[in-house]
Amino acid sequence: MRLFPKPILSALALVLLAGVASVPLQAQQVYVNGCAAGPGDGSPSDPYNTLTRAVTEAAPGCTLVVQGGSYPERLTIQKNLTITASGGPVLVG
Repeated sequence: MRLFPKPILSALALVLLAGVASVPLQAQQVYVNGCAAGPGDGSPSDPYNTLTRAVTEAAPGCTLVVQGGSYPERLTIQKNLTITASGGPVLVG
């Protein structure tokens, strides 16, 4: 078995990293359920319990997956987010 010299390995690593960096990241999904017991972390198993927290924590380009229900919040969104309802209609305000 022949090993590559360090300079060649370093160059190969840079080429591989450059290739990974050029792949677009898949938009993250952030989950919201107003009936969740705690504030949550936005994951499917531990969703945020308020839209306000979800909007604050979500990175631009994320999709908020909001469980159907009523969210008595005043909401201002100042970043690019996609919002989808899951399991029924969503009432905000």
